[in-house]
Amino acid sequence: MVLSKEGTLYHRKDGKYFLYIPTDMTKDSQFPFQNIKKGETQKVMIHVSTVQGILIVTPIEVDVSGGKG
Repeated sequence: MVLSKEGTLYHRKDGKYFLYIPTDMTKDSQFPFQNIKKGETQKVMIHVSTVQGILIVTPIEVDVSGGKG
């Protein structure tokens, strides 16, 4: 079980940030984004806890009509 692992936060020259998640973490049965296929994207909600100094990333469920579900 890999529920905690070091990743990388990358700040590009164009101002965008990317969060790299290690592959072995994504293969864990409890990884919340397992249904994403290669080449697909998943909308996420990013919460910032300034008290704890952490980011919390959760999937946004979308129904088949395209609305938030």
